[in-house]
Amino acid sequence: MNRIGIFNSLRLVLVVFAAFLSASCEEDLGKRQEKAVGEKSSAVMGKLRHYLEEIVDEMGKTIPDNAEKKPGLKHPFMTWRMGVLEFPIYKKLFELEAEAKRLPVEAEIGQIIEYFKGQEQFFGRELKLKEYLELAGSLLENTKEALLKELISFDLVFLHVEPFYGVADMPDEAKTTYFFRHWQIAFRFVRDKFEAVDPYIERLCKEKLKDFCSTLPFEFIPDALQIPYVKAVISEVDEFASKFPESRFNSLLKVFKADLEKELLKEKKYTESPVLPDSVSKRPFVGDMVFTITPEAVNFGEKSTLALNNGRIKNPGDLAGFKKSVAETIKKMTEEKGPENMEAVLIDADAAVKMEVVKAIYEAVKDSDARTLLFGARRRIEGVNRRTVAGGVSFKDVAMKERKFKGMTCLPLGFSNPYEEAKGEPEEFLLVAAGQAQQAEGKKYVYAGVDSKITYGDFVKGIDRLYSKCAKEDCVDVSDAKIQIEMGLCL
Repeated sequence: MNRIGIFNSLRLVLVVFAAFLSASCEEDLGKRQEKAVGEKSSAVMGKLRHYLEEIVDEMGKTIPDNAEKKPGLKHPFMTWRMGVLEFPIYKKLFELEAEAKRLPVEAEIGQIIEYFKGQEQFFGRELKLKEYLELAGSLLENTKEALLKELISFDLVFLHVEPFYGVADMPDEAKTTYFFRHWQIAFRFVRDKFEAVDPYIERLCKEKLKDFCSTLPFEFIPDALQIPYVKAVISEVDEFASKFPESRFNSLLKVFKADLEKELLKEKKYTESPVLPDSVSKRPFVGDMVFTITPEAVNFGEKSTLALNNGRIKNPGDLAGFKKSVAETIKKMTEEKGPENMEAVLIDADAAVKMEVVKAIYEAVKDSDARTLLFGARRRIEGVNRRTVAGGVSFKDVAMKERKFKGMTCLPLGFSNPYEEAKGEPEEFLLVAAGQAQQAEGKKYVYAGVDSKITYGDFVKGIDRLYSKCAKEDCVDVSDAKIQIEMGLCL
């Protein structure tokens, strides 16, 4: 081999050797860098665990011994929990976000810091409950840090402490709205977007609490929900104690549970009065002037105005005084509300009341600004006992006349649709009597003669399917029947 060949061979060997050395150095550098990154990540996670340990330790040491709620002041537990946000060590948590930059634990630390920032915002009324729950739920699912799981789980139970003790300082009318968001946690049943309280409760009853709701009038359920709510919170306390038996927070939750159990002893009895007749209608239960009628009395304007005996007028001689009392009350209400808000009269009557009482009310209001008589009832299917209006008649600006029917004289009550003139004679004459549920499929104009001797319950049963049309037998879907009903009370 000549000199050039030898030189080229040596150069090739040197190039290969240099490449080998370079690769080895790069590999060694990569390992060192990887080790350094791992050590930094471990250091950050170590600091996190240390901070969490100090926070939990300090929380445990400062749990209040006195758990008595004083009127107008926050409960000591709430003052304690808010104070945690001011722990110096709590503030140090947020420094970890910068330290974790460009490290493998950056995303994990970022989610943890986002949760604690959200916690501050939530307790400061700057973050909605739903958003806070989303942060807590996501972190609880993703983290492997045992102490963090304990802290988040405790805070989710602790969410119920404020409403439970704080409600003592609230007026009754504000309590339902106050508890609304906490029902969603305890029952694990979130509201639909923009869903108001009543639709939420109705859906809750149908899907989660059917047995509980089916025994109660719907208007009592917001108050009655306190008992199943408290039971659900007790279950959450027990679940926490089972998962974290050595937790320092169990001492606080033990006190909380004892107070919850005392609340169960306050369970109320709810009685429907008057007991409204059944209807398939979904019409809203509204009226400008409401006559509430039990088998013992007619109540109007927050006072008893006519005595009854088993649903009948006790003394017919009282009717003149009843009419005068109603007129005086209507005059006073008209001065407060204006005549345009005195047009709808709602009959809120017990099913056992006789129709002679409804006639007496009609006679008392017909010369006032009232225009419409609405017949209250209750829709009891689907496990929700909502008050409703089975139907109604308008008696102003409509052509009414007395009729003879089935050997009786029928005094006019009104028409179901005052905006559509009834032409000619009714296609069918129907008697609304005891035990008869009338229907008029395919008819556009019918006459309903109501036997005045029947009960209000029989009356509503008789007219219900004249006013409402069910899509199927179960009557889940209901619409208004497109029919003109002329109604009279037959003597």
